[in-house]
Amino acid sequence: MFHLPPKVYPSASIAVEHTFPEKGKFVGLVKVTGGAQDYISRFPFSVGEGRPTPKAAIIAPIVLVIAVVAFFFMRKKKNNTNAA
Repeated sequence: MFHLPPKVYPSASIAVEHTFPEKGKFVGLVKVTGGAQDYISRFPFSVGEGRPTPKAAIIAPIVLVIAVVAFFFMRKKKNNTNAA
């Protein structure tokens, strides 16, 4: 847990440094109180796990290579047919 005392932050942003003892999934909660209404922001994040690779980033290059090989194969086949 991390707590900052309430005050006016002129830049409207704060920097927080924390060392997590282990890898894992966490949830950050920011609560702003005062005035007529309280505001709560919830954001999930992970530490030390890396980003998952989107399936499109894996499939798109494979499809592209297959399409290029097929294009050149068909082109070569068409040229051999025209030469005969």
